[in-house]
Amino acid sequence: MRAPKGYELDWALIIQGSIRFFDVFLGTLASGEEIPDLFGMEQGQFPRYMEGGIIEQKFVDLTDRVDETGRLDWDIPAGDWTIMRFVCANTGLALRLPSPNSGGLAIDHFSADATRFHFNYLLDKLHAELGDFRDTALKQLYVCSYELSGSTWTPEFLAQFERRRGYDMTRFLPVLAGCVVRDHETTARFRYDYRKTLGDLLVDAFYKTATELSNEHGLKLCAEAGGPGPPLHQVPVDALKAQGTLDIPRGEFWKEHNVWVVKETACAAHIYGKSLVDMEAFTSWRHWQDGPFELKPIADRAFCDGANHFTFHTSAHNSSATDRPGWVYHAGTHISPSIAWWPKAKPWIDYLARCSYMLQQGLFVADICYFYGENGPSSVYYYVPNVKVRLRDVWFGAVLAGLLWRGALWGFSLYMRDLSRYSIEGSVASIMVFLMWVYLSAVILLYGVEVTAAYARLRRHRRPDEPAAAQLEA
Repeated sequence: MRAPKGYELDWALIIQGSIRFFDVFLGTLASGEEIPDLFGMEQGQFPRYMEGGIIEQKFVDLTDRVDETGRLDWDIPAGDWTIMRFVCANTGLALRLPSPNSGGLAIDHFSADATRFHFNYLLDKLHAELGDFRDTALKQLYVCSYELSGSTWTPEFLAQFERRRGYDMTRFLPVLAGCVVRDHETTARFRYDYRKTLGDLLVDAFYKTATELSNEHGLKLCAEAGGPGPPLHQVPVDALKAQGTLDIPRGEFWKEHNVWVVKETACAAHIYGKSLVDMEAFTSWRHWQDGPFELKPIADRAFCDGANHFTFHTSAHNSSATDRPGWVYHAGTHISPSIAWWPKAKPWIDYLARCSYMLQQGLFVADICYFYGENGPSSVYYYVPNVKVRLRDVWFGAVLAGLLWRGALWGFSLYMRDLSRYSIEGSVASIMVFLMWVYLSAVILLYGVEVTAAYARLRRHRRPDEPAAAQLEA
């Protein structure tokens, strides 16, 4: 068996089963044809290289039997076998919407060496042009949001996985091809470890390494390390951990578009002691349609969610030779001297500046701390526990939630009985009580789900983050 030209052969894993040969590309084909995003999939959604079967038979690692040309030399024992070859290939993904001189391939974000190479190249270019950064206006570097798909591997992934998770993942590689190893529960536990390792590598190898390199040159690093996330991009990272490694965490919010990464960024800043909660602010497809009157409500909402520094998206540079409205980016609410209302903008800019300054003072104090778990990369809006529950484990949480709900209903009925429905005060109070009832019902439901998950784990006597391989060794 010879490897296709242009690909690096990393492993050949033989599984006893039927005699079939196929490749599994960890990444995308060099042509740019994407494989499904393994990070964002649940069991049952994976590509089916093998039809349905659960792999419980013997594994044979044939890596040492493949020569440097990709030829496999192996005397196949009697029986039926499936030969799976795992290939690490370039994703073929380039920067989205690049400028004329920045249309190259994306780097390997899971490799610290790749990050150092990339940043040192850019910093050396800047040093050659500007000299000592301390004598310039350059104070920080900026990394935009992670907008890649299909990146699922790095050449050092096997070693990194074993160092971080405590076991060798080679026997579980067929899971990345859509197979079930041993049983569905074991496979799900391995996928948890796999995704968590991807997230840890993205934080440590890219964001943390890039921050350290920037600081070594007297610069700070600002990055949109936590989003925007699904459904736009499936970012393989724990957003709070990623934002916490930066000097300046940045989120984003849009005008009339369902992208709002503010609370998550503010939470990261509060947890890790960052004074600035920066925002890519007022992004949209509306261009020149909006002014301060339309923008102030969402600015106030962002302030209330924790933002305290706005970076306009966009404020395009225009040469004096260009006429109004000048050159602009393809997306954004354009805020610059080229817009018609710029001569009247001072009160609006002063308002944003004053609010930002005041919100940057002091330390944040929270009344409630909510821990959303360690189920790999997730969002602060992830609430329902990711756990499989047997039917006999559900009754306790269901009964508790039912009793709480009945008690709350009884209390509200007593209160509603005394309200006058024929007065303005009574009508307003009725509406407020109804809204409170909706909120309380949701809280009771969430509490019941959490109790059910905790009860199920207690009955099984297993930590939810126990490595998948532990069951195989038992």
